[in-house]
Amino acid sequence: MNFDVRYALPLSAFALSVAFTAVARVLASRLGFLDRPDGGRKNHHQAMPVLGGVSFFSSMLLVLGLSLLLPSSWLATPDSRQMVISLLSSGVCFCALGAWDDRWPLRPRTKLLGQILCCLPFAMLGRTIPALTILGISIDLGWFAIPFTVLWLTTCSNIVNLIDGLDGLAATIGTIVMLTVASLFLAAGEAEHGVTALILAGSLAGFLVHNWPPARIFMGDAGSLTTGFLAGALAIEASSKTAAGFTLAIPLVLMSIPLFDTTMAIVRRKLTGRGIGVGDRGHIHHRLQDRGLTRSQALLAITGLSLLMATAATLSAVLESETVGLAICLGTLALLVVGRVFGYHETILFFRYLQEIGVLLLDTSGVLQTRLLVARLGNSDPQLHMDLWQAVVDRVERMGGDCLRFQCRDASGRPVGEDQNWTTDSSADPGEARWGFQFSLRREDGSRATLAAEGMTQPHSGGPRVDDLHRLFASVCGELSADRDSSLRTPEFAPGADQFAPAASDVRRRAA
Repeated sequence: MNFDVRYALPLSAFALSVAFTAVARVLASRLGFLDRPDGGRKNHHQAMPVLGGVSFFSSMLLVLGLSLLLPSSWLATPDSRQMVISLLSSGVCFCALGAWDDRWPLRPRTKLLGQILCCLPFAMLGRTIPALTILGISIDLGWFAIPFTVLWLTTCSNIVNLIDGLDGLAATIGTIVMLTVASLFLAAGEAEHGVTALILAGSLAGFLVHNWPPARIFMGDAGSLTTGFLAGALAIEASSKTAAGFTLAIPLVLMSIPLFDTTMAIVRRKLTGRGIGVGDRGHIHHRLQDRGLTRSQALLAITGLSLLMATAATLSAVLESETVGLAICLGTLALLVVGRVFGYHETILFFRYLQEIGVLLLDTSGVLQTRLLVARLGNSDPQLHMDLWQAVVDRVERMGGDCLRFQCRDASGRPVGEDQNWTTDSSADPGEARWGFQFSLRREDGSRATLAAEGMTQPHSGGPRVDDLHRLFASVCGELSADRDSSLRTPEFAPGADQFAPAASDVRRRAA
């Protein structure tokens, strides 16, 4: 078969896909493969057929399958034949899994397990990533080659599946990826691999004729899962043909738009308390439509971004420079966030989450100090109680306190020993907010010990942790002697976790 006929095969795949998709539109209704509107995320006006994925995959399966069977096939090299066999083997599994899910929805975990199993034919036939290079650092994966390959392919299938919420979007992104990897193959002198990628692009383009807004058929999970797998598989195949071997930057840049959208979806859902698999209207195409773009305009905008990333990936391969592609990719994504086009709210939410973690760690360090001090109180010699009083003063002062008072009264209200007081000069504005905490404990001898603290509210803080002060004051009221001279006596009460029940405690925050 000569060179010209070989390059006519993508056109054959395109024509078959157009015809098969037209037939699928009719069969889907009869077989029950319909996506019905739910008034929420599925806001199309009527039930839509979802056999589009089966139709375009059937066209590429027919063209590539016949090419393998013909005696004078253009797939002459063992490597090209192995690649096609591995693609079709896993592709059939993904298409079947997605079609089942379209007709009889699967549980998320079952679906994920199915995706992992679908990747195994491709990986077990030798199409793995033995080593990868990123920013000049080379990592030999060794036994982790197959798990890493499966992880990448499963990720790609899921990100295309998640982004498939706009007419023509998944098919357009898939077509751009296929055309880009075809150019990379051809530039590397791998004509057979390049033609294979063009056949896949032709099949997707044929389906896109029916799926362009307003869509008349959806690809369904059979199409989105298969498209994601094929895009991920060909991306690593094309990257492996560069002079430097497999470069992770190329497939990352090439798939960056759907990958970025999926990452933001995970951040958004996890940090707002929703499950990752729970759908929402926060994807990039939703954001663009919320800004006033029509479906077609939103699709064209995302197509432009995908073409820019395809150009960046191509430049990385041609110039053999990961930095160029990554700089264009990260710069574009940063502009989307800074310009509040997409990802701004998720980024702010993520940094606030990190800020809260930092505050929690600081609070935890204070709680640790308090617990260590409580441990000292519970195991100290009575003669050291006055030293521990000073330690409590120091702890309260570090919390922002400027006043600490301790008193003990008997059952009739008469003082037991001398009150203890500590204050520090404060030059704060009298109009600033203050916090106050008071804890009262009835002892076994009938007396009541009370410990109270006050202080200024620290900036960006609501005051000290109540549980921190409660734990500290409960132990102090049980251990600390009211009379300075009595600190030489053995205390009548030694508290434990269950030996006290506060008769009265209160927390108050007020403005002076």
